[in-house]
Amino acid sequence: MPEHQIPPHKLAPGLRIREAEVAERKAKMLLGIIKLKRYHGLSDEELEQVMKMACELSK
Repeated sequence: MPEHQIPPHKLAPGLRIREAEVAERKAKMLLGIIKLKRYHGLSDEELEQVMKMACELSK
């Protein structure tokens, strides 16, 4: 069974912490992108490029 299909109650505590850290990093990255758009006036094309880079980095 792939790791992403294992029920949370059967995961080792270390894996649950890691999942939380990954989710927190992704949330911070998205917040940073929103701030870039809002405060630095990114165009739609620039925002699209930033989102593509963020997707690549989050893999």
